Parts: sequence; C-alpha cells; structure tokens
Amino acid sequence: TSIARLSRCFTGEKASTQDLQLAYLRELTDLREPHKWFPGARKMKRKWILHVGPTNSGKTYHALKSLAEAETGAYCGPLRLLAWEVHEKMSEGIVAGRPVPCNLITGQEQILVPNALHNSSTIEMVDLAQRVQVGVVDEIQMIASVDRGWAWTRAILGLETEELHLCGEARAVDLMERLCKLCGDSFEVKEYKRLTPLRVSAVSLNSSLSNVQPGDCVVSFSRKMIHAIKKEVEQKTAHNCCLVYGSLPPSTRKEQARRFNGRAKETGKDRYDVLVASDAVGMGLNLEIKRIVFSQVEKFDGTITRALTHSELLQIAGRAGRFGTANPEGEVTCLHEEDLEDLHNAFHGTAEPLTQAGLRPEMSMLEDFARAVRKQVKENSKELDGDHVSLAVVLETFQRLHTADGSLFQLSSSLDDLKGVAEAVGDLDIPLRDLLTFSMAPVDVDNREQRTALLLMAQDFAMDHQVELLRCVRLLTQPPYTPGLLKEVEEAHMILELYVWLALRFKNAFPDLPLASKFLQKSHMLIEEGLELLTKQGKMPSRPRRPRARLASARPPIANMDGFDGGVRRGGGGNILESDNYRKKGRGKDQRREMEDDF
Repeated sequence: TSIARLSRCFTGEKASTQDLQLAYLRELTDLREPHKWFPGARKMKRKWILHVGPTNSGKTYHALKSLAEAETGAYCGPLRLLAWEVHEKMSEGIVAGRPVPCNLITGQEQILVPNALHNSSTIEMVDLAQRVQVGVVDEIQMIASVDRGWAWTRAILGLETEELHLCGEARAVDLMERLCKLCGDSFEVKEYKRLTPLRVSAVSLNSSLSNVQPGDCVVSFSRKMIHAIKKEVEQKTAHNCCLVYGSLPPSTRKEQARRFNGRAKETGKDRYDVLVASDAVGMGLNLEIKRIVFSQVEKFDGTITRALTHSELLQIAGRAGRFGTANPEGEVTCLHEEDLEDLHNAFHGTAEPLTQAGLRPEMSMLEDFARAVRKQVKENSKELDGDHVSLAVVLETFQRLHTADGSLFQLSSSLDDLKGVAEAVGDLDIPLRDLLTFSMAPVDVDNREQRTALLLMAQDFAMDHQVELLRCVRLLTQPPYTPGLLKEVEEAHMILELYVWLALRFKNAFPDLPLASKFLQKSHMLIEEGLELLTKQGKMPSRPRRPRARLASARPPIANMDGFDGGVRRGGGGNILESDNYRKKGRGKDQRREMEDDF
C-alpha cells in the first residue's frame, strides 16, 4: 500500500538521517498542547462565564444581552439558523432594545453590515484574528462531538476576547474548568432552571398516529420514516403536517417552523398544526410545540443503530413548551408504550459529565506536514514520487503519527472526512493549499451525486480554473410531487451550496456565484411547493406530467466514481439531457441563459 511504501522511506541504510526526519514529522504531529496554538489569546487574561441549564431556561438570552451591550463582539453557533437568528435579533434591536449592527458569516453566506462591530457566525467560521470585548460560544456540550467538537475547542481556546460566555448543558462544566485552567484564565458558572414546566406523560399514543393532536411534534430519525409518518397522520386525521429534517435547506426549515407556529391564525387546508421532525428540531428553531412524541428512541448514527442518550432525549424533549408563547407548558411522550421507560429514565437520571474535547490540527499545520512528507519522500524513496504523494495518504500518515493528551482531547473523526474528500478528488494537479481547502468542503462523499459534483468541480478547477455551475448540477424546473423527487431537489440544493461555499473561497475560479444564488432561491421555492403537493397529493391527477430536468454535466468517463461512467443517468428526475455540445467552450453560457429563462 501507499502507507507501507511511505513507511519504508524512514527505514533503511540512512537510518540516522531518517530517524531525524521521522522525529521532525512526529514533532509536526504533536497535538498535546493545543492551547499554545493561539498565542494572541494566551497573552490575555480572559474571563470565562458559563451559562448552563436545560432547554428553555434563558441561558443563551443572558449571554446575548452581554454581547449586545459590548462595544465589539462575536457569536459562534452550531447552525446557520442560529447564526441567522442572532444576526437578525441584534440588527432589529430585539436583544438590546436598540439596533446593534451585526455581520452574518457562515460557510455559504456573508452579510457585511456598514459600521458593524459584531459578528454572528457558525462556529467553524469564527474569525480568531479579531479581538473583541465579548465572545459567545453556544451549545458547548458539542465540544465532545467526535466529528465537529474540534470547532468548539478551537473557538474556546482561540477567541481573543475579554469575556468568554459559554452556553450549554451542565455536564460540560468540569471539562470547561479543566480547559480554562490550561489557558490560565478565570472561571465563573451561572446556573439556570427551566422557565416553564415540562411533564413526562404516563401514557403513550398506543402505537397509533391517529392519536396525534394539534401542536404535536412527532420525532423520527430517518427521512423515509418522517415522510411515512406525515402521510399516515394526514390520512388518519384532519391535520396537515410541516416537516423539519437535516437535508432540508435552512430557509425551508425556517418557513416550515413559521407555518407550524402560525397554526392558530389559519383554518382548513392552510392550517398546519402538526410537525414531523428529526433531531434537527433540537436546536436552531423557535417552535411553539405543545407535546413532543418520540416515534422511536433509537437512531442510526452513521455506523450503528443505537439508543438515544439521556442528553439527546432531554435536548429534544425540552423543545416542548416555550416561555412567552401560547404554549408555555410542555409535555413529552412516546408513540409506543415500551419506549416510555427509557424516556422516564432520562428525566430522572444524571447525564455523564464530558471528559474529552474534540481536536483537529489547524490547516497551516496540515500544510506544513504535507510539505515535509513530500520533501522527505522525494529525498528518500525510489518507489514514490514525492511531489505527488496524495493528500489522503498524507492525512492517514498524520493520524498514525500524532500524539495527543488523551485525558483531555480526542482526535476528531473529521480527519477521516477530509481524507474521504481528498480520495474523491484524487490526484488532480491542484496546489496543496487549494487541495486542503477542497478537502474541507461541506460534502457527503458517500452521496453519489455530491461526490460526482465535487470531482467535476475539482477537475475543472485543475484544468482551467473556471468552474461552470451547469456542468456540475442537475436541476428540476417543476415542483417535485413524490418524496423521491423531493430528495433529488434537496440533493441539487446541497450541490448548489457546495458551489457557493467554494466560490466564496475561489472567487475567480467559480464565476457563476450569482447564478448559483438564484438557483438556490428557486430550489427553496420548489421544495416548499413540493412539500405542499405532498400534503395535497390526493387532489393531484393520477398521472401528472413529469418534471423537466437538465443534467448540467456531460463529461468524459470518470475514474473511481463508484461505477458512475459519465453517461446518462435515468431515474426519478425525469429525462436527463446530454449533448456533446456541453463539452465545448461557450455552450455553458448558452445553457445558462436557457436555464435562467426556465427559472
């Protein structure tokens, strides 16, 4: 294997020299003191203020009050929806009683407000080079996440702020105190209690969705089951259902929440009084839920099907009832009687304290390591071309050589994600730093459509540094009327967001950013219309006209793409158009005009 051949570069006749080279690589992979990665923050004596308590306790509200009263500040949240919410509340004066200009910065959006001295961002996008008076890091318990926890560790250790307000669950306190001691900062804890009652029901729905009531949120953990529950509720009751799950665009989730919250103002077919949702309902949306109904108490986490943890159950259950709304008191139950015991145990048990924070090396560290590996391979190996050691092999080597303080940190699985993207991109001739940026793109490489789109973008980037949007994404032009067609629009939306993410980092190479933004708005509209059609499909003709679709890509066969051969793919998306003319320069502009006319 490449790893085996790479290891031979550091053994053999020149043992003493190669020992020194290996020692240097181990030095580059030494992650035992990550607090020293941020010298600017270490020069400050920061004050940590932990706001801990259950959902709907007001902990984040108090932190945001401090943020709004500061001259400069930064909010870091786990979701784009939360970043948007804080941006809007600050700008509209809801937090401070006066407008506080606030920028919005996420991976796919940048709204720069004139004279703004505050930023609201997703946690991965926080600017650690900017010194602020108050910093707020939300949902701090996510620092223990094996995939995204590194971003919380980075923000908490690296924010240059006089006051660092941390909001989340009480089980994070011990870990935060240990990190604070590592940084030499001061530490304070403020505890909050839930503002409204939350009751666990003694009875279930007896396995019948006909017992769903207005104001209920039925929770499931697969997209397929969510759509099945929606269909059954609408068939067995007079209720219409809104949907919230992870692959829906944030704007769609927000609109679905608005419809559900506004149910009291609507009647008849326009009234959506039941919500069916995944665990995406657990944060990021203000919802007026009367009762949470767990349709199941286990979920597939990408590897195995496992029971929900106490923390996960409480996080979701806590969304029932909301202070200051028409439904202040909350209730929680299960669809099936046998699941009630797990729910009661969660409410009467104690969550295990967090012990480890996620950790991932900074991009500059990965770049230095990759250059060092390629240089040493070039000097020592006759088998490998040092200039073309793949990034995936470099990342695998980093994982094998690294050292970390296991009592406090765990290496993030996001390195596996970076490696997966690097493998998808392959050995294209892309500069190292740009290749690392591509590897950090928000893409699910296990999803065939997204993987294909990423490789098409990378190929164009490597060949002529001009990536045309319509080579990379398939777009429907009419509302989807089945869950399968809806999924295709959702996937197209994700690919459009991938294009936007890359365009914001390679502005000259991705010229179709305005078009992608326009298509994103259109795909949001199609998804909204599709959700309505699914509710009203009993009134649809028995054989509706199939949506028109375009394949905005027709490229030569692609290697290592899980069987995709670059040809026509047929399926639920309707007729996929392919023409050799698409390969010719200039055709993209004609097709772009044609698609704009359709949209």
